[in-house]
Amino acid sequence: MKIPPEQLAKLKAWALQQMTHPPTWIIGSEGRTPNMQWWWIMRNGDNIIGRKFDQPEWLMPFDNNVFIHTIFATDNMAHNHPWSTISIMLEGSLIDHWIAKDGTEHKRLVTEGEVFYRSAPTVHWIEQEPGKHALTIFITGKYKLDWHFMLNGQEIPWKNLYNQANDTKTK
Repeated sequence: MKIPPEQLAKLKAWALQQMTHPPTWIIGSEGRTPNMQWWWIMRNGDNIIGRKFDQPEWLMPFDNNVFIHTIFATDNMAHNHPWSTISIMLEGSLIDHWIAKDGTEHKRLVTEGEVFYRSAPTVHWIEQEPGKHALTIFITGKYKLDWHFMLNGQEIPWKNLYNQANDTKTK
């Protein structure tokens, strides 16, 4: 699905408005361009405490998490997410890689204006061209399973890897 340019411009303007404060999370090593920045806009359907949030009408049906992501680098590990997700590519592009249930690897180019869905158990990783970035709105469904990263063919719970990959939390 592709969003019409005039609607995409409104979504991008809304996202940039939300990004006027420091990101909630920065993933990557300190002292260099981060791999990814997250702005956590809505948590479990509620405004993040302490922030003024003017929830647009299009977010009303969602009662879970809404993030804005700026992606600067390729993921360093394949992983799943604890929820099914919908992503809206506001700016830039990336290559989304995933592993199907039968074990085959697939990839697709996701470009500006595209909306794409990923189910919770899907193992995937994002490839980003050096020097480029992508800006997305990332909307989650209901919590379904634990979050894992794949390391040497083994599923490793995300909590076991936290800070081992030089992740930095800003808040």
